[in-house]
Amino acid sequence: AAAQRVAALDDGELTTDNADVRYVLALGAGPLLEGLDQIVTRHQAESIALVNRVERMETVLWLVMLGTLLLEAVLIFRPMVRRIRLDRERLLGRERELRDQIAIARTAEDERSRYFDSAPNLLCVVDLAGTIVRANPEFKDALGYEPRELFRQRCQAFVHPKDLRRFLRIAKLIRRGAIGALL
Repeated sequence: AAAQRVAALDDGELTTDNADVRYVLALGAGPLLEGLDQIVTRHQAESIALVNRVERMETVLWLVMLGTLLLEAVLIFRPMVRRIRLDRERLLGRERELRDQIAIARTAEDERSRYFDSAPNLLCVVDLAGTIVRANPEFKDALGYEPRELFRQRCQAFVHPKDLRRFLRIAKLIRRGAIGALL
């Protein structure tokens, strides 16, 4: 009974001041105490071995996780980075092509504008509704109109009456897409 009471004590109460502890120590001196001491030592060694085993397993798990992350980096992210680089190079090449095309288009527009503005004849650009959207400076010399005054005017107002019927027929065909735009 004294041994059971000692077993139920907290660690702080296991002192030689406790009568039950003194009794068990007095009775247990010799082979019983040595046997119990061996059992405790064996259990303690087994516990330490189990803790060490768990720590090794934890280390192995960490290494497996790090290996998995490394594989992800090699098998997933590296090819993705390579693909992003290739896409980037492709896009930069396309950007260069577009810049070149824009430069060519600007040069062509500049040439067209120089031709349009310096032509000795009356030239205008008309939308599908028959409204003037651009006129060259020759309108000033020939008809007395500044090009900006003609903007948004109906172009048929400037067509000679004997040419009006033919002009309207051609404009109708252009609107339907039956013929291309005329210069």
